[in-house]
Amino acid sequence: MTPSPDLLRAFACTDPHLVAETERAHVWRVAQADGTPACLKQYRAALHAQDEAPGLDLLEAWNGSGAVKVYARHADAVLMEWLPGPDLGDLVRAGDDAQATARLAEVVMQLRTHPDAVPSSLHRLEVRMQPLLHVRFDADASEDIRRTIRAAQDLGQKRLSDGAEHSPLHGDLHHDNIRGSARGYLVIDPKGVLGPLGYEFANAFRNPLGAEDVFGSPQVIARRAQHWGAESGLAPSHLLDWAVVQTGMSATWRHGGCIGASAAQDAALIDTFLSVRSKFG
Repeated sequence: MTPSPDLLRAFACTDPHLVAETERAHVWRVAQADGTPACLKQYRAALHAQDEAPGLDLLEAWNGSGAVKVYARHADAVLMEWLPGPDLGDLVRAGDDAQATARLAEVVMQLRTHPDAVPSSLHRLEVRMQPLLHVRFDADASEDIRRTIRAAQDLGQKRLSDGAEHSPLHGDLHHDNIRGSARGYLVIDPKGVLGPLGYEFANAFRNPLGAEDVFGSPQVIARRAQHWGAESGLAPSHLLDWAVVQTGMSATWRHGGCIGASAAQDAALIDTFLSVRSKFG
C-alpha cells in the first residue's frame, strides 16, 4: 500500500515507507522537499477523518509545544513531524514504570501551559460519557459486573457535577501516545476533549498494552496516583475516580452499549481501582 501520487504531490513529499496500518488509517514515513523525514497519515474513511479532526485542531493550537507538529492538512490526510520514538509504553514494558510515570506527568503539565488553545470543535466530555450513563445490561451480566459498572456510572455523574473547570485535553492520553523525539517526549493522536484535568490521566492508569501485570498491580496504581496527584494538585482518590469512569466508558464503547459476561475483565480492573482508591480515603 502506497499513497497516491496526487497525495504525495499535495504535500510535496517523496519516498513513502509504510510504518503502520490501523482500522482507521495508513501511516507512512516520507521525505519532505528538503530531505527531512515527516509522518504522512491518511484516513481510510471520511468518518475517521471527521472523528480525528478535533484532535488535529488541538495539535495545531498547541503548535508543537508538548505535542507533535502539524505541517499540513488535506481532506483525508495530514502531514506531521516525524517522531522516532521510543514511546513511554516501551519504558514500561522494559521495566521502568517509575520513569514513565514521571515523564507522563511532565507532558500533561506542559500541555496545560496553553490556556487559549480551545478549538470550538473539541468533544465535550459529558457527551462522550453518555453511553456509560445509559448503559444496558445483557442477561448474562452477573450481579458483580452490574454493581461494578454502576459504581463507574455513579462516579462519572459525581465528577461531572463537581464544578471543576473544563479545559482542552488530549482525551486519549496513554503511554503509547507519548513518543520520544529530539525535542523530548511529545503527544500524538489526541481525541480533542473539553473536560476537567483529572480526566487527562484516566486512560494512562489502564495502559500500556502488553504490560497488564504492571498497570493492574495495586502497588503501581497507588504509586501512579500519588505521583500524578502531586504533580497536578489533585487528590489521588480524585484521579482514581476518573480511572474507574474511563474503564467503564471503554467497556461500554467496546461492547456496543450493552454490558454482559464478556466485560468481566474490565469489571475486575475497576474493582482493583476502587480497592486502591479506598486506601486514600
